[in-house]
This record gives sequence, structure tokens and C-alpha cells, in this order.
Amino acid sequence: MKRLLVLFLLALQAGADTGFAPFGTPSNEISKISDLIQQFQKSVGELPPEIRRVAVYQIKADPKEVRLGTIRYIQAQVEDVLSKEAHRAVVNSPELRNLRVVSTDTSLTVSNSLPSLEDLSRLALKLDVDAFVEGACTRSADNDLMLTIRIFRSRTGELVWTGNFVSGPNRRDAAFQDLDFAVSVPFLMLPVDAFNTRDKSTAGTTLVTTFAGAVTVSEPMTPDHKLTFSLTAGYSHLALIGATDTTSAPGINMVTLGVEILGVFFRKQDPRDGYWLGTYLGYQESIPLKQSQHFGSLRFGYRTKPTRHFSLGFGVMVHAYGYNLADAPDLGSESFDMNRVGYEINFLHYTF
Repeated sequence: MKRLLVLFLLALQAGADTGFAPFGTPSNEISKISDLIQQFQKSVGELPPEIRRVAVYQIKADPKEVRLGTIRYIQAQVEDVLSKEAHRAVVNSPELRNLRVVSTDTSLTVSNSLPSLEDLSRLALKLDVDAFVEGACTRSADNDLMLTIRIFRSRTGELVWTGNFVSGPNRRDAAFQDLDFAVSVPFLMLPVDAFNTRDKSTAGTTLVTTFAGAVTVSEPMTPDHKLTFSLTAGYSHLALIGATDTTSAPGINMVTLGVEILGVFFRKQDPRDGYWLGTYLGYQESIPLKQSQHFGSLRFGYRTKPTRHFSLGFGVMVHAYGYNLADAPDLGSESFDMNRVGYEINFLHYTF
């Protein structure tokens, strides 16, 4: 009887090799698997770049917790992500498809028939594989589906990457795990063609930041973190410099809202450590608190993140509209005729 049960389990895993969801798997289980694979997909940008050829060694599981066909389906999805998203060469070999079922009076476990590092090393030489992928899938008491994936060098057994993913009730607090939060102190230089008062007009002045603060929320758009989308909200106080002694030097207090897309040219080995050079393109809406209108600016420039937390950047702002600022009618008669081109420097940008 036990031998028939073993053959039945092996038939289930063979039927799952097609890449489709295994027969009999509930829809909520398929949804959890999709969530796990999406999490893995977003993390593959962290894989070491020198690992170019990989082979999935095994995905361990207890058939009492997770269907055997489901495990084979997860393995097929992992291989698909490694090939299409991580751009690694995924090697398939008959030697890696030899499963053995170990049975006792109380349980059944499934593992690969190549248990030793020596066997894997010989197979790695044969297949020219840089690393093997090993996983484990378990279920928690709260019905969470948990997937652990490890990548180790094929010849030395050195662990080079590991990822832990959870899908289920206890993931509800992980909705923001892919977001980066940052605070910054941007510095603006906005040349003013003319500062106009009731009595005269003064040319050659500049609005510069004396106090500013901004909060940014960013999310990677690609698994390798080469494209990032950001939302920014902040406050700035700009003071007028270059005016004559007889002219008051008013300032502008304004709230800023912006969106931005950052593209990385030269990334570091681990995206969490930053990048060497990137370029950004964005739009910022500036809302002066006492002036009668606001203005919008297109922003573009270069940025670098030399450390895990700090970024530096320099860019140009082109005012698309509203670059002639005037006081609200009940506040006075001062106005600013700004040049359509301004500049921004961001040297205090901290990512948590």
C-alpha cells in the first residue's frame, strides 16, 4: 500500500512539470503562490552579477503541508523568473530531476537523489554551472505559505544569496516592504529677471533656498532596480538675494509636490548599496503660500548614491508655466519675473 502511495505522489509531481497550476489546488493557494513568485521576482535584482549559469537543485517540502505537484509548479515558476527576470541561464539536467521519496510510518518527504556536495560539484563541472538553487516550502499554523530560496556556489558550497518570502494572513503588514522612504534638504537657485515693486524694478536677483525639507517615497519599477518611481512632498523658503540696499528682500514660502522616474546607468553589485550614476526626469508643482498663482517645473539631472543611505544630485528646472509670480491682491504689489530655467542641488538625501 505504501508503495502505491509513493507512485501516486510521483505521478502528481510529474503532471506538474507542465508549468500550469497543479490539478486540485484551491484558487486561494494559487493566489498565494503567485504572491510568493512576485516577491521573488522583485528581489532577483540583488543576485550577484558573476552568477550567470544556475540550476535548481531541489525545493524541499513535506507533502502533508504542501501538495507535491504544487512544489513542482513553484520550482517551474522559480526557474522562469531566473531566466526571464534575472537574465540567468537556467540549466536543466536529468540528474536534477531524479527525486526520491523517503517514507516512514508517519510521514513522507521528497528530496533529490544527489545529497552530497561532491556529487553536485561533479555535476557542476559537467554542466558548467556557477551556482545551484535550493528552496524549502512550508506552511505555518496560520496557513501562511512560506518559501525560502538559497543560492550557493556549485564548487565550494558558499552561500551567496538567500531570500525568505511569505504569503498569507501574516503578510498583511508587509504591504510596504518594497517601498523606500527618504528625507532630503533640496537647494534651489531660481534666477529672477526682475523683482517689481510699486516704485521700481530690480534686475539681476536670485531666489535661493534658505530652508527646505522634503519626504520621498520610492518603488522599484524593475526587478534589477534600474528604474524607480518616486513621489515627493516638501516645503521650501526662498530668499531674494542681489537686491539693492533700499529694496526689501522678501522671500517665498511654498509647498512642493512632485513625481520622478530615475534610471540607473552604472549600478553596484548589490542594489541596496546604491548606484554610481543615474539620471532622473520629473515634474514638480510649486505652490507659493502668499502669491496669487503657482508654477510647474520639468526637472532633469544626474544623481549618484555612493552609500546605502546617502544620495547626491544636480539638475535643471524648466518652468513650464506660472513663472511670473505676483502677490495676492490684498497683500501688496510685489512680483517676481523669474527666468524660465532654474537649478537644483540635492546633497542631503537620506534613504532609510
